Amino acid sequence: MNDNNLDSEVRIWQEKLFARSIRRGGKMKRIMELTGSTANAAGLEISAGDGIISANLRTLGGSWKTAVATKAAADSIGYSHGETIVLIDNGKLPFEDQVFDKVVIVDALKNFSDDYQFLHECHRVLKNDGWVIISETRRIPFSMVALLQRLFNISPIAKGARRNGYKVNELFEKLKDGFDVP
Repeated sequence: MNDNNLDSEVRIWQEKLFARSIRRGGKMKRIMELTGSTANAAGLEISAGDGIISANLRTLGGSWKTAVATKAAADSIGYSHGETIVLIDNGKLPFEDQVFDKVVIVDALKNFSDDYQFLHECHRVLKNDGWVIISETRRIPFSMVALLQRLFNISPIAKGARRNGYKVNELFEKLKDGFDVP
């Protein structure tokens, strides 16, 4: 099977899996609502590898760049669109200061060893009147989901992340220096 056929097949399976996921569909809907129209705007998506959400962000208009923390995430998103995916090296974004109107982080923050410092990098590349939208795993230590993740070894940490997500107050603590958190 040549690369074009494989890419097409992977895209089809990503779309089928996405269509069956109520959670991912709800997440995408909420991200799209919060992001709003990006016509005439520059957007940066920082992703853990969800190519369907990545492709849908581009339907909002404007120009978009995608950056990822891992090679696996770059490969996954690469199936959804043919643009260059930036691999983030050591938590540093390879962009000039204040170039993006919106920065959308989709399930990727938990992959950085120093997430606080990485958020400061996001602040650096964001225009003064820009927005950061973060969709991240909510950590509830004593829940059925957490129990099942531990039992089946499918927690974010088991899949290579640095942490299993965030409690609301933990995320607020990381964002309060540099961002207005509504």
